[in-house]
This record gives sequence, structure tokens and C-alpha cells, in this order.
Amino acid sequence: MSDSTSSQSRPSVPLTAFGKDGPQVTKLGFGGIPIQQIPEEEAIEVVRAAYDLGMRLFDTARGYTNSEFRVGKALADVRDEVFIITKSGARDVDTLKAHFETSLQQLSMDHVDLFLFHNVSRADHLRAVLGDGLLPYMREQQARGRVKMIGISSHQAEMAVTCLRTGEFAALEFPYSYLEDQAEPELLPLCREQGIGFLAMKPLAGGALKSACTAIKWCIAQPDVVAIPGLMTVGEVREAVAAALDHTINADDEAVIAQDRADLNHAFCRRCGYCLPCPQGIPVNTIVSAELFLNRAGWHRADRKYLEMLEQAAENCLECGECEARCPYDLPLTSMVRPTAGRLAARVRELLNQA
Repeated sequence: MSDSTSSQSRPSVPLTAFGKDGPQVTKLGFGGIPIQQIPEEEAIEVVRAAYDLGMRLFDTARGYTNSEFRVGKALADVRDEVFIITKSGARDVDTLKAHFETSLQQLSMDHVDLFLFHNVSRADHLRAVLGDGLLPYMREQQARGRVKMIGISSHQAEMAVTCLRTGEFAALEFPYSYLEDQAEPELLPLCREQGIGFLAMKPLAGGALKSACTAIKWCIAQPDVVAIPGLMTVGEVREAVAAALDHTINADDEAVIAQDRADLNHAFCRRCGYCLPCPQGIPVNTIVSAELFLNRAGWHRADRKYLEMLEQAAENCLECGECEARCPYDLPLTSMVRPTAGRLAARVRELLNQA
């Protein structure tokens, strides 16, 4: 499985200290969501290519179906050379225990380097982590050497700040790109102040940005930031590594960034959740970002329950404008929700009928 070209002959992917007490890690890591969608042998080849080309940080999760198994199989013989992250969205201790044991089993590893409580984006999520025994359980695993660092992932900036101010977490995974910059006013400064490792999920804004190379270069150039783009082919891995090795932003990159910001700032949902709650119970941010999510995570995620959500949004949206009035990015949500839900529902219905 090893690369025929010596890794010592290549330029190195840039490194950064991961938080106050963490190790040095590569500023470019591997996001493990997309490899769920491809055949197993191909997925293992993609993960191994990332290692062979210089990546040393790999991000997966219990919720990413087969991703943990594929990452573990690809990296079995180089375990001591890589930094492995997994996550659980469990909100009770019994589920968390089952998730964590399954994660270690799927990875074929006796420990992970970083465990994240997955998508802690609401107050009740944090209460469960702190008050229902979840964090103490993971502290026990940490004391046993089965996890080295504990952190959270989140999609909501204010909630992430609240989490980090507890002083309980050593790392944060949060959306960050030149389009999704909610982390800049408070989160990134707080991470730097407290020595918390920062992982930039969705550095390509879920595939919305024109140039993956430019997006990765921009993210890698930010101090104290580790970018973890989701990668699905060996070609994408090579492109990402090339961008990481030459991460100087040039005039062409600046033009791409400016164009993306001009084109997308008033059309791209950051999933911050400020539009909620909808009086009709519609998950507005989920609906208007659904296509990017499904393109990235796989349309197989759109089951009958997902179709029902889309159909109800298309039928029940009153176009009342409450969500649009609350959106800090001035998105035209009043005119986006119903047509987006209807269009995607038709596509999902067709896919389910073909299955």
C-alpha cells in the first residue's frame, strides 16, 4: 500500500500546533464524509493517497456510515504516524458508549487522538454533554488512554462560544471558508486565546465555491487553522495537497474570491440557524442548504423521512417573511424555501421510485 516515491523527497504539507497541549498536525487534513459514496477499495485508495502525499490528520465520525472502517483499513500500518478524529452525536450515555466502542472497532484502533461531541449547536445539546454523564464518560476514556483530546463540532457560532467558555473542550470543528466567516468575530480569537485547536470543516463551502484550489489555499493561509475538506478521488487529494504546498494567495485567487463573494453572499445559506423558529415548523436552513448537503454527503441520505420533510416544507410554507427578516445575511428566504423544497422533493421522489 505504500507510495513508490519516498515521502522524504517531497515538500512537506505545512504543520501547525494543534491547540495549547496538542501535537503538531498538518494544516491540511482529510474529511471523511464523501468516501461513503464510493466502492470500498476505491475509498481505501483515496485515504491512502492522502497519507502518501503528506496528510497526517484524518476526520471521520460514527454518523458517517462506513467511513470509519475505510479510514482504519487504509491506515492500519501507519497508525502511529497519523492523527485520527472521530465523533458521536449521542445525547445519552448508553448511546455514547455504544458509539465509541463501535468507532474503535470499525477503525481497528485502541484509541483516537481527538473525540468530538458531534453538532453541539443548541443549548439542550450542551446540557446533555455536561449534565447527563457524557463528558465524564469520555474523561474516563481519556484517563484510560483511549482518547487523547476531547472537543466539539458545531454549526452555530454563539453556541460554540458558550461551549468553549466552559473550559471543558480542547478542540472545535466549525464551518470556515472565505464565504462562511462566522468564526472570525469571536470564535477564532477565543480559540487562540484559550489554546483550543480549530478545525475548519466545509472549507469549500460544501462545493459552492468556484475553485477548490483557491479555497484550500485561503484556508491554509489562516493562522492556527486546520482545513479538512471532504475528498472523494485521488485527483481531489492531489489538488488539495498541491494547494496546501503553495498556499500564497495571488491575484487570480483574489479575483476568484471576490467573484464568489459577489455571486454567493446573498444566495448561500451558512446554516447559522438565526432564521428559526419558523411558525410552520419548517427547518428553513436545512431546506435551503439541502442540495449542497446531498451533493456532498450522498443522495442516498434522502430517505422517505427526508422526502416527507421536503414535501411538508413545500406545502406548508406561507412565505410570511419571518425567517427572511431574521437572516443576518439578508438572504431572500421568502422566495427560496417553497421552490427549493418542491424541486428537491421531486428529485428525491424520483430517486426513491427508482430504488
